[in-house]
Amino acid sequence: MAGSKKNIIKKWYDKLHFPTEYDEQFSLILENCDLGGVTVAEEYEYNEDTGKNLCAYLYFCEAVSEKYKRHGISDEILLDTLSDIVVWTKIYYGMWGKVGFAEVSWIRRHLTFKLFKLGRLQFEITDAECDIDAFDTECGDPILAVHIPGVGPLSESDAIASFNMAKEFFGSYFPAYSYKCFTCHSWLLDPTLKKYLRDGANILRFAELFTPVSSEKSDTLLKYIFRRDTTRESVANEEKKSGFAERIADAIANGEIFYEVLGARK
Repeated sequence: MAGSKKNIIKKWYDKLHFPTEYDEQFSLILENCDLGGVTVAEEYEYNEDTGKNLCAYLYFCEAVSEKYKRHGISDEILLDTLSDIVVWTKIYYGMWGKVGFAEVSWIRRHLTFKLFKLGRLQFEITDAECDIDAFDTECGDPILAVHIPGVGPLSESDAIASFNMAKEFFGSYFPAYSYKCFTCHSWLLDPTLKKYLRDGANILRFAELFTPVSSEKSDTLLKYIFRRDTTRESVANEEKKSGFAERIADAIANGEIFYEVLGARK
């Protein structure tokens, strides 16, 4: 791989502050990585060589940073948004014990100027349209999709602050994107969780910020509470790092059904 590409990759590895315990493995990955023909995030496809995925996505950080500069968006928002690369590298390391990156399709949104982390939450410009009757929408009204990165507590006040930041951010930098509402599709909005959380828990208060629209049965919560590859059959053998995890594992053993819920917010 050309030296200039390697320099760019190393630059972003340093800027994003990966754990120092990754340094030795990453140096070997970078030394042996071949990104010949790799140019833009839009065209990059998942590779079984997850070290190559990491190098490619660090390389793409340079192009999106230039786009942020042209639009006058702060480095703080840029680095906060791109920090999701570190989050998912940590998840991969925790599962497989080596440095790599697998969430190619997800992080492509960050690198193609479609998703931005604003405070505690992420907001994505999508092709989806709002058709929620309660919000008096018209055909074609766009939405802003809300995502919740796994980076610590999710307080109601932090969430509301993020919504306020998003209104200001998109009004300033994407004034033509006249979205009708925020939507969130998540296991965190599942009302079943009320059985297993204390009153006033952060998850429950976050869910109350949205109007439920639809739901479907799903065990998605397992891969966020436990390992990414956890199933109903394996959950009993997984490490329970909290009382909540223990209660969910017991609920699964007793046949409880969980859901992913689509919610909307003005």
